[in-house]
Amino acid sequence: MSTTMKFKTIAAAGAVAVAALTGCSVNDPISEAQKARAVQFTAGIDKATTVQPTRAADTDWAAGDAVGIFMVEHGTTNIVDGAGNKEYVTTSGDGAFTAASALDEMYYPSGSVDFIAYYPYAASATLGNINVKIGDQKNQPTFDLLYSDAKNKSKSETPVNLIFDHQLSKLVMNVKAGEGLSDGDLTGMTVTIKGMNTQTTFDLSTGALGAPGTPAEIIPRTLTDGIKYDAIILPSAAISEGDYSVDFTINPNTADNETFTWNMAAGTDFAAGNEYTYAVTLSRTEVTATGEITPWNTSGNDRGDVTAE
Repeated sequence: MSTTMKFKTIAAAGAVAVAALTGCSVNDPISEAQKARAVQFTAGIDKATTVQPTRAADTDWAAGDAVGIFMVEHGTTNIVDGAGNKEYVTTSGDGAFTAASALDEMYYPSGSVDFIAYYPYAASATLGNINVKIGDQKNQPTFDLLYSDAKNKSKSETPVNLIFDHQLSKLVMNVKAGEGLSDGDLTGMTVTIKGMNTQTTFDLSTGALGAPGTPAEIIPRTLTDGIKYDAIILPSAAISEGDYSVDFTINPNTADNETFTWNMAAGTDFAAGNEYTYAVTLSRTEVTATGEITPWNTSGNDRGDVTAE
């Protein structure tokens, strides 16, 4: 995936050539006439609410974004001959995807098939578990995971509509100064998320995330210095008190540094495909935060204030 990806509308429309075979097996030669009857794909990212556009990390594709596509026999995980993990690329970012090379082109067999697609493309992916690892938040599209499963398609249907859904979660923090601090005090501060898992697996055949592991510090992306920060994170079930926290350090690397900590409340959870926005107030007496969920599948649920001290 290209650097810098998700949210209010579906990024639409485009042609991805997948040619149609008429009454022949997948091993028969492909004639020029058959190639001319190519199936069309439209590829979009399901609706979401953007904080700041980051290509596939939001709802829009960028030039050079690549997806992997498997064509399998309908209702099974049996890959149609030669149609496993084919790379399709959008040249202009308009949602029109074409095979990255002649070797990646796919052609319908007779009968119905399912298409399983994912983003970002990985040459080593198989129709089973792939590794998912939270990476550098400045390059969210390199690890944000999208998935699409289009079922019961045949050469008589065109275009095939691939709608990709976000499989991870997003945390957004809008920070402001409270008692004893000014907005200027927050300029240049560092923000560190602690306690969250950073690695898991994802089963392309079922669309299911595996058990998470490898807790590590996460440095969120700075959207506006001293004001807004975000991070793509692994989904999480309800946590216990003290499991997750966020440190806000003002005047870092100086003798005047101070750290304010927001301890996330017991019961906090992060569901796949949802964006969670918190208003965080830093003060010398406490840190408070109010939170609302703005799912990438847009609904609006308020989570209230949080405080860091």
